[in-house]
Amino acid sequence: MKIKYPMEAFALAIVVFSCHVQEAFLTGILIIFITILGMLIKDIIKNMLPKWSTNCCVTLLVLSIDHAIVNVVLNGLLKMELSKTSIFIQVVIALLVVKHIIADDAKDYDRHLFESSVVYGFFVLLSFIREFISFGEIYGIKVIKLGFMTKGFQGVVFGLLFAGVVIAIVNGIFKYKADKNISLLIAIPIVIAEQPFLIRGIPEIYSIIISALVTIVLLVSISETLQFSTIDKRWRNLPIELVSLSILYLSLIAL
Repeated sequence: MKIKYPMEAFALAIVVFSCHVQEAFLTGILIIFITILGMLIKDIIKNMLPKWSTNCCVTLLVLSIDHAIVNVVLNGLLKMELSKTSIFIQVVIALLVVKHIIADDAKDYDRHLFESSVVYGFFVLLSFIREFISFGEIYGIKVIKLGFMTKGFQGVVFGLLFAGVVIAIVNGIFKYKADKNISLLIAIPIVIAEQPFLIRGIPEIYSIIISALVTIVLLVSISETLQFSTIDKRWRNLPIELVSLSILYLSLIAL
């Protein structure tokens, strides 16, 4: 069965933007909005233009709308200062949404909205949990301070782990199985934005490239090995590979 919700976009968003409730709340709404808007634009113009031109128009419009909303709502109205890393990830999320729109020719808006709403609910719920176990806060309001609480739960290791669990749960609800190799679409921007290790004594750009290449090669090797494993359909490919990348990050950080 064809996956209706933009799985890759939500997976990357959960990894990066589930640390705080406000970020998750706004990012999830943005993903749903630009997905449905992009689908609508595609349906309107696809009979007027060649396929390649339609895809280019959809890509440009979705990226433009995403960038405009991020700047107007987050920077302008809410006065949230986005880092260069956050802006980069937002652009990648928009590109993943475009990929989903171009690949899906169905006009089932109801199903898209329903499935996206379910994963959005888990996204926001996870952000409540991560914010609480990290700071003892809910939506920025201090609730309690316990001994086990640590900022470590805000790191990319737990982001990858929780994202894998959420995608597996959602896929189990809708009886989906993720496609092969799509984990690289999430892994590559993450290792560019958040390197698991840096090498001292060489230029930073070379260190980033080496760190990214080592991580990607190891992930590909792990993914190929997992193809021969007996794994529940809900966990196959993207979910288990996100969990594997989480463990890989933890191992490389510890070196």
